[in-house]
Amino acid sequence: MTPAPVLALRFVAAMAILALGPYLLWDVGIRGGVSPDAPFSHLEVSMLVSFVACAAVGVLACWQPVGCPLRPMQARRVLAVYLPAAFGWVLLLIAYLAVARGCGAPVPVQPGLEYLANGSPARLGFWFVVVTVCVGAPLAEEIIFRGYLQGALQQVMPAWGAIGIAATAFGAVHGLPYALPIGVLGCLFGWLRAHHGTLLPSMLAHAVHNSLITLVTVLWPESIDLLYSK
Repeated sequence: MTPAPVLALRFVAAMAILALGPYLLWDVGIRGGVSPDAPFSHLEVSMLVSFVACAAVGVLACWQPVGCPLRPMQARRVLAVYLPAAFGWVLLLIAYLAVARGCGAPVPVQPGLEYLANGSPARLGFWFVVVTVCVGAPLAEEIIFRGYLQGALQQVMPAWGAIGIAATAFGAVHGLPYALPIGVLGCLFGWLRAHHGTLLPSMLAHAVHNSLITLVTVLWPESIDLLYSK
């Protein structure tokens, strides 16, 4: 078993890559003469460099493992837990957004969702966003939060505490307005990682979740107006 302090250091290193990597890549591109305005939008370029940072986190995990085996999983069992939980999460999200509006503090639409609702699949940059959201983010975020962070915490506290702290951090990095619903989702991913003893179930659930959100947003863009109506 990888010692907790080692996993904690790997967590810090991976967070630095994910948080600072896109800015460094952006700066290098600008200095190299790459225009942020054409042929891709600012968000499209941001998502592309974010995907590169997510891939770098994956490379780090190959070099500095997450501390749990990546053994085969039973996808049906994972989805049998995720799908009903996801339905409950949607109800929670609807209630959360409604309460926030009622309190006079409406939650803004996440830029990525707003882009997907209004973007065109005919654009190459559109697929930068889709691949980053559906593949890059689940890979990197599960390595960081359920692999390194939760793996370290589980060695020094009960599993439920490790799941809760990792989920809280997961929600916080997505921004305060989204911290609660995303943190609850992180609890589900954390439970899958602890229950199965491997990271692949939480990666699968995370990827399926992001893919479903993306699909619904692209096919039914009006859902954004319904959820985030003022």
